[in-house]
Amino acid sequence: MDNPILWTLISIQVVMGAFDTLLHHEGSERLAWRASQKTELRLHGVRNFFYAVIFLCFAWLEPHGAFAIALTLILAVEVMITLWDFVEEDMTRKLPGSERINHTLLALNYGAILALAAPYLLAWSSLPTGFVVVNYGWWSVMATLSAIGVGLFSARDLLAASRSDRLDRGNPADLVSTLPRANIS
Repeated sequence: MDNPILWTLISIQVVMGAFDTLLHHEGSERLAWRASQKTELRLHGVRNFFYAVIFLCFAWLEPHGAFAIALTLILAVEVMITLWDFVEEDMTRKLPGSERINHTLLALNYGAILALAAPYLLAWSSLPTGFVVVNYGWWSVMATLSAIGVGLFSARDLLAASRSDRLDRGNPADLVSTLPRANIS
């Protein structure tokens, strides 16, 4: 995976993903504070976990045999989660135009990453099962830092999804209706 074009596309994916997370999910949309976004947060949490695994693997390891097949399956599951996320978002909220555009660019870029990574994964899958340690210099460091970042957001999104039921406690007017009426003279 010493292809500089592939690593450049991975870097672009990281930047666009960080932009989407910070500007849209955390900033304007505040997804972690909306009980209605529990499923979306779970999808983001699982997808970010997979991204952390992918980034760490690409940074330091060549997976061979069954491990290459497992990484290929993780990449495919990520696509399915992303498609499910697109549908979930459309059912639960109106996306700002900038978020819709960013998601489209992320999907196109991810497709290019998969197209460039596929020959490596195919070649590695025919080798005996195991790992070969690699180091791509700055690219490996960037991918490791990215893995840490998406790993933290994975935990945050999964925790936010688990507490989302507590955010929606019903209509506060119902609480007031049970109070004794004040006698104002």
